[in-house]
Amino acid sequence: MAQKVQAGWKCSVKHIFREQNVAADVVASKSSVFGPGVLYFTEVPDFLVTCLAEDAIGVSRSRVVGA
Repeated sequence: MAQKVQAGWKCSVKHIFREQNVAADVVASKSSVFGPGVLYFTEVPDFLVTCLAEDAIGVSRSRVVGA
């Protein structure tokens, strides 16, 4: 991203809690299984079906903050 900023692009970074992006969190949790490199899915993997369906219907998730 630093190269894009230096090239004059307007860039921003926004933190999104894992409860708001469950699919990305699930994929990240599986990253050790996939190994290095880029992985493209041509179909929705079984491990993503439920969280994508819940996201589509607007299931809300609570964020638990430890004391």
